Order: sequence, then structure tokens, then C-alpha cells
Amino acid sequence: MSTANPFGAPISSSETPMVSESSIVLKRVDVMSVAMLSGVMYAIIGLITGVLFAFFALAGAVGGGDAAMGIISGLIMAVFMPIGYGIGGFIGGIIFGVIYNVCASIAGGIRFDIER
Repeated sequence: MSTANPFGAPISSSETPMVSESSIVLKRVDVMSVAMLSGVMYAIIGLITGVLFAFFALAGAVGGGDAAMGIISGLIMAVFMPIGYGIGGFIGGIIFGVIYNVCASIAGGIRFDIER
């Protein structure tokens, strides 16, 4: 069996792989970069969710509810959900980054096989 891929087909000594593989290990992450990326991704999810909530609030207002209240609550959701999701994602990214760094120092990190 090949040492590069333990689940691959056996390679005899006369056969050589077509591509060269090397592996890297992610031993630690930059906590702030994980937090920033996570915050942005969650803000985008919050924007999508906020627009959906705003649409349903407006649809409920048109369908017989209080129109002014539907418009106000829809706009509040569209503005505050991305902010709340972004802040929550940022804090969650900090927590995840710290936990990953601690676990990777104990267990050795995540191994990636890359092709060149």
C-alpha cells in the first residue's frame, strides 16, 4: 500500500504516481482571522434570514395585520439580524479558534494532503 494514501490501491515499486503529494498539518489557527471570517459568514446568513423575516412580516401585514407594525418589524429584522448574527459569529469564531488551538496542541492538528 502507498504510504501517502492508506485507503488507496497498492502501488508496486515499478509504478510511480503521476502527481507528487505532500502533506501539511494545521497545528494552530490565528484566532482573530477565524473570528473575522466567521463573523462575516454569519452576517451574510443573518442578512438572508433578516430579509426573509422582513418579507414574512410585510406579507403578514398585507394579509390583514397591522400594516405599520409589519413594516417596522420587518425593517428592524432586516437591520438587526445581520448585526446580531455577525456579532454571534465573531464571538463563536473566537471560541472555536481558542478551542482548536488547545486541542491541536494536544492531538497534533489536522493533516491535509496536497498535490503539486
